[in-house]
Amino acid sequence: MDLRKCVGILIAAVLLSGMTACGEKTDSAGKDDAAVSTEGSNDATEEMTDDATDKTGDASSPESLKLDFTTTDINGASFGDEDIKDAKLIMVNFWEPWCGPCVGEMPELEQLYQDYKDQGFVIVGAFYSSDDLEDAKAIVADLNISYPVVMGNKDLSPFTSGYVPTTVFFDGAGNLLSGKAIVGAKSYHVWEKEVQKYLKD
Repeated sequence: MDLRKCVGILIAAVLLSGMTACGEKTDSAGKDDAAVSTEGSNDATEEMTDDATDKTGDASSPESLKLDFTTTDINGASFGDEDIKDAKLIMVNFWEPWCGPCVGEMPELEQLYQDYKDQGFVIVGAFYSSDDLEDAKAIVADLNISYPVVMGNKDLSPFTSGYVPTTVFFDGAGNLLSGKAIVGAKSYHVWEKEVQKYLKD
């Protein structure tokens, strides 16, 4: 079965199951891996509980914590906050290639990006599973994702929750806007309300 069919089946399964977030990944040997690497994270990330679906976690302590990162994009090119310095609103979406809800919401995130990028809106997708890089590339290509997709690292870890997808909003200067990490996949219309609210402020 080719990847396109796999992605289609995965998205369909997500829609049928109603899942909105992933917690842990288990490989074929049965070993549990953390959903998102916490390397380099600090007390700014709240430890999430088992009822993570649509849970909102505190990702804003201390208040001075800002988006300041340098990493590489999905193709290995350097990418950091300097590359989005002209943005008015930055949405960082933490996802993983093995997470059904993450992949399921990506087409709607892409539509959101297309609809609001001319107003200074940027999405940055970040994932930590470096072993799944080729799968991530295939998903991004298959879904025609044009917003930046980067490798997560210790610069971004303070904003993770331990669950994916997790989303955090920043203003153009890298300041946290909501002060909360939003856990779980959302529909286009839910995200659109958030984007419109922040662009209006």
